[in-house]
Amino acid sequence: MAATAGPRRRLGPRAGRQLTRHSGRSRTDNSKDAYLYAADIKQIAYDTVTMAKRSREPGDQIQQLVTEIESQGANSRPVGSHKSVYDELLTAAKSLMDDCKRVNGKAANLGPRLDALKKIADKLPGTPQSVR
Repeated sequence: MAATAGPRRRLGPRAGRQLTRHSGRSRTDNSKDAYLYAADIKQIAYDTVTMAKRSREPGDQIQQLVTEIESQGANSRPVGSHKSVYDELLTAAKSLMDDCKRVNGKAANLGPRLDALKKIADKLPGTPQSVR
């Protein structure tokens, strides 16, 4: 007897597509308002810290924050009175990212250094939502 195939399972439109998590932030464009953009950067920093703590390659997670801050000028992002905080955040993030990439994994004192990034981000306005 020939084996018959069971009933076919119907797959939805998202089958096979990996969904990315987001922090619950609205999808509106806050890139033209200095205050709202600063709150977005704070959320990105918090998300970066959370994901870097969970990752085997935290340098890759930190790279996203570095790229966003470095591209502010090219993308005409308003920095407003937060320029010094962005500079401080960028310096700390680049240093940590470089150390992680140098050791090809988790840099020494990773946890405290990530917490320091979060403290710098706390100087920006807004209340970040937690990553699940």
